[in-house]
Amino acid sequence: MRKTKMIRMLSFLGFFAALGTVTSGEHLRKPGAPRQTKSQVVFLRTEKTINSENSFLESISYHFRGFNRNFTLRLSPAEGLLSATFHVLTVTEGASNSSLEFTKAPLLRKCIYNGVVEEEKNSAVTMSICNGLVGFIHTCHGDYRIEPHFSSKQHDAYVLHQITNHHESSCHQSHSDEEGLRSSEVRRAKRSISKEWNLEIMVVADSKMKRYHGENLEMYILTLMASVSLIFKDPSIGNNINISIVKLIIMSEDEDAGIIFPSASKTLRNFCRWQQELNDPQGYHHDTAILLTREDLCRHSRTCDTLGLAQSGMACDRESSCAVVEDNGLSAAFTIAHEIGHILGIPHDDDSKCNRFHKHGQRLHVMARMLDYNSYPWTWSECSRHFITTFLDAGYGHCLLSKSKKDLLISYEHADKSAGELYDMDYQCELVFGKGSRICPFMPVCKRLWCTMEDFTLGGCRTQHMPWADGTRCGPDKSCLRGECVLDPVYETPAQDGEWGEWQSYGLCSRTCGGGVARSIRECDSPRPTNGGRYCVGERIRYKSCQTQDCPLGSRDFREEQCSSFNGKTFGFPGVDVNVKWVPHYTGVEPKDRCKLYCRAAGTAAYFLLKERVIDGTTCGSETYDICINGKCMAAGCDHKLDSNEVTDVCGVCGGNGTSCRVIRGKSIQMQYGYNNVVIIPAGASNIEVLQYGHENTLDDNYLALMGSDHQYLLNGNYMISMFPKSIQYAGSLIDYSGSHTIYEKINASKRLEDDLYVQVLTVGSLHPPEVSYQYTISVHEKAIYRWRLEESWSPCNSICQGYRRTVQKSCLRGSNN
Repeated sequence: MRKTKMIRMLSFLGFFAALGTVTSGEHLRKPGAPRQTKSQVVFLRTEKTINSENSFLESISYHFRGFNRNFTLRLSPAEGLLSATFHVLTVTEGASNSSLEFTKAPLLRKCIYNGVVEEEKNSAVTMSICNGLVGFIHTCHGDYRIEPHFSSKQHDAYVLHQITNHHESSCHQSHSDEEGLRSSEVRRAKRSISKEWNLEIMVVADSKMKRYHGENLEMYILTLMASVSLIFKDPSIGNNINISIVKLIIMSEDEDAGIIFPSASKTLRNFCRWQQELNDPQGYHHDTAILLTREDLCRHSRTCDTLGLAQSGMACDRESSCAVVEDNGLSAAFTIAHEIGHILGIPHDDDSKCNRFHKHGQRLHVMARMLDYNSYPWTWSECSRHFITTFLDAGYGHCLLSKSKKDLLISYEHADKSAGELYDMDYQCELVFGKGSRICPFMPVCKRLWCTMEDFTLGGCRTQHMPWADGTRCGPDKSCLRGECVLDPVYETPAQDGEWGEWQSYGLCSRTCGGGVARSIRECDSPRPTNGGRYCVGERIRYKSCQTQDCPLGSRDFREEQCSSFNGKTFGFPGVDVNVKWVPHYTGVEPKDRCKLYCRAAGTAAYFLLKERVIDGTTCGSETYDICINGKCMAAGCDHKLDSNEVTDVCGVCGGNGTSCRVIRGKSIQMQYGYNNVVIIPAGASNIEVLQYGHENTLDDNYLALMGSDHQYLLNGNYMISMFPKSIQYAGSLIDYSGSHTIYEKINASKRLEDDLYVQVLTVGSLHPPEVSYQYTISVHEKAIYRWRLEESWSPCNSICQGYRRTVQKSCLRGSNN
């Protein structure tokens, strides 16, 4: 199984050299050191709306003024992050799965709220309303963090930190990826449907996480997952994906001792095996499990630079839909999103699979192999959009279509706050580098988190190339937003769901004959979703049939053309000749893989997967008219039209009534040693069946053979016999052979032949002559019908010595039914 890794890169400044990561087993605290942010004390006025039926807080508004701007926060319970069945489980020493302790879920469920800033375009708010208001505010003008003013005796006093300060023009800029999204050449299944997907996650924290974060652990994890949810809500992903947490498990030291090791791959294997036991389809089911650990994960014994590890494309695999993530502070949210991306079939942005999506100067996004100065981990690349859409459209994410038994609701207190509002810059440094670490006072803000060590007298600063958390104060009236220090916001616009635009005109046909498809697409851009609004749901690509006329006689099979395009390429496969010629392979391929390009090295039995998908319009197999679209087999008729019910009759005529042909039958019994002609099946014949019966239902020394019109053997020529079943592509039809190791040796083909086919029988024994029968259908208008007839008398033996032979005269007859 291919595994993908997200690698961290450490940089050093000043006098530091090769320093290891500082970890601490102590509980973290919020440091009281001076902040490099601009802060103001604000006073909040609150308005609440209560549901009269269940006394649940439906919505809440906060009004305040700060940094010369008026803020009205409109908040409601965050939907989708915590499922209605969400529980916190604590695994204690000796506990079994059935005795896990469920705690704190009701409190956490009522804490997190999301919302917007009124009259502020593209704004987003994530807040925890329990124990005071704490959270993040994002606007096009800037980002803010708000927290209680603990030094004030007034309960409505809060500290508003400006994290970033955006330029005024940023409120009028379109999304950076919009051009890329419009130009995407993604091919999806027929009538590709954009659906609502719900990824239900079980999050597991090890004992080191508990020791490190203390009583703040649950809130810290949910803050990370709230950030992950927002990343998956970014419209650049091109799909409507909800992140839902169904379980949060805190492991005991004894429990994780047998699971977590420095080896990332070993930890992943152990965790994947362990999480299966907690995945009850009838109870607290999860689609994916994430393990968060403070263990320093290693690729090799001396290479401990791994931040996360997951198995690619395993979203709905009960055994393998899992990932491990090393906690390195609030930026672990990017790692979690990255690993979930792998689970959903997305490769790295710099993978060779993404080459066709690359543009000059294009930066890396969520799926960057490692986060460095040029990474932008808040949005998804065009390549990521393509592969996750392909993965979901192909049906590999089928488990994401279900929801929890109850509606997905969340009331986590900090859901409407940004991570930087909950954890200031110094605290973020402690999360990454350990107790005593502080923000580096002389480095640029927001782009990368540069931190001092506990004893700053040693000089220098250190970074893991992770940005400051959104909402962190970075200057007067400024806060961080996606790596930039921007001005605080003023205006607010409510969440805007996306709507479909107009259908574009159909593109070029995928084939020139034989039934291709053309597609038309529409974008979710009228309007584009903003402020956390939902991505469009519904049909996004439609297909129509084109170039449905039959290809000219003698044309190469379309799949054969695709295989032959790789002639001379060995791909490093063992035993493949450098002058290899590739031909289509059909037998032994599972139905779900029929639209992959499997090719066989001509003259051998070795076949390989050369391409994940055949070209749209390729038939799903040799004996069907159904065609492949976007890697899926779709119904089509013999008229090469999608959804057509037209079928061929017994005569091989599309839509015929079976009266345009006649059946030709014949037998051959007496043969001589060597190859003997049985019949020439003419071009235009279909429904071919040739049988060779073993004498008295036993194996004998007679074998069927086939020769093409060029007198080259297709089957069992040159005294080389195929014992096992095989398929042969010839003259527009697929010929199936039973193999010689059977009592009833059989050859059959249903499609119309485009060239003559010579049937022979090889006799190498003398005890029992072969008994061969054949039949096929031919048009009543066909003029050329051939068969061989042996004369009744044999010639005298040309010698009395052993090894010589006698002959019989044979005649080629035309136009007979006998």
